[in-house]
Amino acid sequence: MKTNQRSSLPSRTWALLAIIGMLSRASILAFTIATELVAVSAVPDWESRASAGDLVALALALGLGGGVSLALLALLVSVVAFLVWLHQATQRAHSYGFPQPNATPRGAIACWFIPFVNLIRPYTVVQSLYQVSRAHALEARDDWVGRWPKLLPIWWAAWILGTLLTNVSFKLWTGGHVTAAAAWLGAVAAPLVLIAALCAAAIVWSIQVNQEATASADLQSDGVASK
Repeated sequence: MKTNQRSSLPSRTWALLAIIGMLSRASILAFTIATELVAVSAVPDWESRASAGDLVALALALGLGGGVSLALLALLVSVVAFLVWLHQATQRAHSYGFPQPNATPRGAIACWFIPFVNLIRPYTVVQSLYQVSRAHALEARDDWVGRWPKLLPIWWAAWILGTLLTNVSFKLWTGGHVTAAAAWLGAVAAPLVLIAALCAAAIVWSIQVNQEATASADLQSDGVASK
């Protein structure tokens, strides 16, 4: 027996919020790291100059402080939106019957927060969710993963390495002060974070449009059957 297709359909709004949050965070992080590089290479005494009221140094301080705050806000938005969307999408996929994704809706979320498990399990969950969603859908025009299957492994590799380097970069700040090592390590991390965000956006959208295609087909078949 089919579940109500409309009530269980993952909200496109959550998918869009997750995508916007991911891309915004990656862009803001890149801006912040670029500001770090300027600060440590071109204006190494920017902190003392900012205290003295130097306009260039004040702009750097504002860029760093504002960039970090906005990046954290974008991260929060993307995490909340993505997890809500992931719960709904997994719940929806379970309504298809066999085959089903390899995680429950709660399990799909919990695996992101379990140390060591979160190095592999979230990838297999998202991969399974895509495969199940694609298997039940008609051909979706915006299925980017269907066109480029390597988006999945590229996303995960860039996400793991980019997150690791970003965290190490911020830990290299000394007493809240930017160091050259932190800035240059961040410069390596920024492209990886951007690649991960672009791939993740494509994956979320691919799952979303496949599930929408399935729901639309089911509604049409139900309408024909009721005539």
